[in-house]
Amino acid sequence: MRFGRLLAGLPDRADEELVDELAAGDGVRVERIVSFGQASPPGFWYDQPWHEWVMVVAGRAGLQLEEGGKVLEMGPGDHVDIPAHRRHRVAWTSPDEPTVWLAVHYRGRPSAAEQLEIHQAGDTGIGARRLRRARRRAAGGLDSGSAI
Repeated sequence: MRFGRLLAGLPDRADEELVDELAAGDGVRVERIVSFGQASPPGFWYDQPWHEWVMVVAGRAGLQLEEGGKVLEMGPGDHVDIPAHRRHRVAWTSPDEPTVWLAVHYRGRPSAAEQLEIHQAGDTGIGARRLRRARRRAAGGLDSGSAI
């Protein structure tokens, strides 16, 4: 068992974002991310093969979604669930105070099309899990030992 305080031990400043893994298990990883005015580099977009639920715990940030270009202005308690391969970037974070994020990276269930393909193949057991794992690896996702 691990005990911690999400807002404890925050430095006053840092040149780079600080990322602490709080928990990890089969198909899920939980992180605390602390930003100090950092943003994604110009033209850079996250395109992850897993889903990400993220919440701003303290501070403020702008999360930009490529589709539509909209920037979500986020403050304490605001959260968003970003589907796998939904391109996004951090447009800005508070320069005057730490922005603390709680991020949960997780694998999703197969899409309806994948479920139909698995069902039509008559494979709902280990073979279905292998198919999903192989697809994730082929998409540049997870290695066999990865928590995500």
